Amino acid sequence: MSNYMTEERKVYLDPTPLKSKYNVKEIFQIFTYLYTPNFSYMGESHEPMELVYVQRGSITVATSRYSSVLEDGDILIHRPWDYHRVKANGVQCRVMFFTFKLSNNSKKAADELCDRVIRSNEIDQFYLKNIYHQGTQLIARTAGGRPSGKEESICLEQEVKDSFELLLLRLARPSSQNKKETGNITEIKHSKIVTKVLEYLNANIDKAINLEDTAKQFNYSVSRISVVFKREMHDSIMSYFTKMKIKKACELITLGTLSLKDISDGLSYDNVQYFSTQFKKITGLTPGQFRNQSQIDIDYQNITFEKV
Repeated sequence: MSNYMTEERKVYLDPTPLKSKYNVKEIFQIFTYLYTPNFSYMGESHEPMELVYVQRGSITVATSRYSSVLEDGDILIHRPWDYHRVKANGVQCRVMFFTFKLSNNSKKAADELCDRVIRSNEIDQFYLKNIYHQGTQLIARTAGGRPSGKEESICLEQEVKDSFELLLLRLARPSSQNKKETGNITEIKHSKIVTKVLEYLNANIDKAINLEDTAKQFNYSVSRISVVFKREMHDSIMSYFTKMKIKKACELITLGTLSLKDISDGLSYDNVQYFSTQFKKITGLTPGQFRNQSQIDIDYQNITFEKV
């Protein structure tokens, strides 16, 4: 009987380095709004980039440099710290928002992704829905939601991260099929003082500031700063600030990790009753009704934000 000797054979393989074009470092907010036909939000700015996706309807998005109309299936990504406004164009709209930060958050990355309306296709929409459903779970857990095992949490994080990066790669592709003509660009600019007031309000969303505080912050008289702000924003400073607070409250209620009292306290309302009154005045729903509706179907939140 023959004996067969086998020798250990070592094979050396040449590696192919793998580089990442977009590395999604952090996500901040993921939410869906159902806008009424007369919806109008006068704007905000923040460090993370923001992806806007219109599932249904027609909205106008405006920055300090341009305005664009987004319709069914359209996507637009805002640059970091880009002040932006949004309004519905006379029809009910369902819009998704994703705020995120890239580790290579460079001007080159922003130039490739931002300031253009992109027509999504079925594959893009698949990624968007997956990021939405998995991402809202991840954010809720991070904010103190239901506990999960470490391995499960890591898997969820990687699924969201991978899906987001694949989506961005698709949106940055040079194919003309995903680009939509935006038509004429209308330039919209705010005065420096109004821009500073908006940044001040946004930075103090969790505080109980008043008109006198705001005027003093910029060495303006109360009457002068009120006139300048209303002329450009078509709303008073305190009315606008209240709407910013209620918008933030809706995002916190959607997460489902905080009580209404916690949210009320966190936004510096004197009591839950007054918070509830302001919430209903702006959205048409009490915080409890909004929470119940969110729990029925998080994808179809009836957030109206009618101007008062």
